[in-house]
Amino acid sequence: MQLNIGGFTSLSTIDYKDHLAAVIYTQGCNFNCPYCHNRSLLECKNRIIPQEQILFLLEKRKNFLDGVVITGGEPTIHHGLPELCHRIKLIGYDIKLDTNGSNPDMVRSLIEKNYVDYIALDIKAPWRKYKEIAGTAKFTAAVIKTLKLLTQTNISFELRTTVHSKLLSISDIREIIEKIISSLPAKPTFYLQMARKTDKFREKNQYTAADLKKLKEEFNNLNIKIR
Repeated sequence: MQLNIGGFTSLSTIDYKDHLAAVIYTQGCNFNCPYCHNRSLLECKNRIIPQEQILFLLEKRKNFLDGVVITGGEPTIHHGLPELCHRIKLIGYDIKLDTNGSNPDMVRSLIEKNYVDYIALDIKAPWRKYKEIAGTAKFTAAVIKTLKLLTQTNISFELRTTVHSKLLSISDIREIIEKIISSLPAKPTFYLQMARKTDKFREKNQYTAADLKKLKEEFNNLNIKIR
C-alpha cells in the first residue's frame, strides 16, 4: 500500500539526534496550524515522489546514513505508513516519526511491531486551545491518548511546542508545562521552538530566546530545551 511522498532530503544532521538521517515528507495533514512551514504538503501541492525511488536511494546510502525521519504533513493519516516503515527497517535504518498525535492506534501499531525507534510528538497548545491553534478540536482526545501511550511504553520520545506571541501567551506555555509536561510519570525532553514567518503567516514573533529561557529557568527540574 503506497502513501504520498511529497519531499525528500538526502542528508540531515539536525532532524534526528545522534544520527545522519534522510528525511521523508508525507503529503496531507488533518491539522491546519497557522504557522505551518510545510503548507504545500498540507495542501498536497508537491510533486509525488515514487516510494520505490525513495527506497532505492536509501538502499544505496545505507553505508553512509543510519537513520530516516518520517515527517509531514502528518504521516499517521496514511494507511501505507507501516509498510513503508517495515521496508525501511529491512534496509537497516533507525526510524524517527514526527506526529501530531491524532492517530494513537497507528502509533501503537508501529511501536508494537518495532517499526519506529523514536517519536517526536507535537503538543500544539493547552488542551482547551487546540481548536484555535490546530484548526480543529476533533483530535484533542486522540493526542492525549497518544501522549499516555508513549509514557506507557519503552519507546524513546520527545515533546515539542511551537510558540508564537500572537497565538500562545506566556501563561499558555506555562500551562502546557505545568498541566501536561509536569504531570508525566517520566520527564521527556520538551522543546520550545520559535515559530517563523511563512508566506501565509507573516505576524512577527515578539518572543525572544531570552523569554523562553526564563521559562526554562522557572522549571529547572524539567528537561526543557529551546530551539
